[in-house]
Amino acid sequence: YTSPASQNICGYMPDDFYKDKSLFREMILKDYRSEFFDNLSSKEKVVEGITNFRIISKKGNEVWVSNTSKQVFDEDGNFQGIRGSIRNIQDVIQKENAMSWQTKTLTALHETALELASKHDLQEVLQSILTRSVSLLNASRGSLFLYREETDDLILTLQENPLTELEKVVIKRGEGIAGKVLDEGQPVTIDNFSVWSGEKNRREKKTLGAVAGVPIFWGERMLGVLVI
Repeated sequence: YTSPASQNICGYMPDDFYKDKSLFREMILKDYRSEFFDNLSSKEKVVEGITNFRIISKKGNEVWVSNTSKQVFDEDGNFQGIRGSIRNIQDVIQKENAMSWQTKTLTALHETALELASKHDLQEVLQSILTRSVSLLNASRGSLFLYREETDDLILTLQENPLTELEKVVIKRGEGIAGKVLDEGQPVTIDNFSVWSGEKNRREKKTLGAVAGVPIFWGERMLGVLVI
């Protein structure tokens, strides 16, 4: 039996599941599929309780759901099957993620502030900012360019998880994403860096997706640009 409420959760009607016996299995993301069905296949030894996992809805969206499994017995105590009750917990997960993000952000800001107060080496502070930024955004890598007022350009100074060893790279005002940030004095985001026309010479361009660049100021003085 499949409840009509399934349409509200995944977009499929009960008849869809009756016609395609593999539909429910295919809906569950592969990362969760084996654990979920291995438990069900154990029959009398099935572990009752709540399991959270992600499914793909009829519209192709990923949705977090929570399943409560319970064994079903007849009047004589004979095992008859398993009853599962699934509910949409997407909003709950999003709120938890938002709270986790806020906590990580506040922690990173606090730790950076402590380092600013305890360290007098600018290089160490900038490295800390770069490392925490990459970690906070779950980014694959990041770069930090320092601004040179005498030549009005940027020089690559620090890297986090670089593809190659640190090279002497100089970026002119308006050149690439870092130069664009320098020129505009405000953050710049690129949804798909690999096809962005503003960057033509970077060897790792094809390996990058979303990229963001932000200016680093000390008061009104431009210190450099952070690219994640």
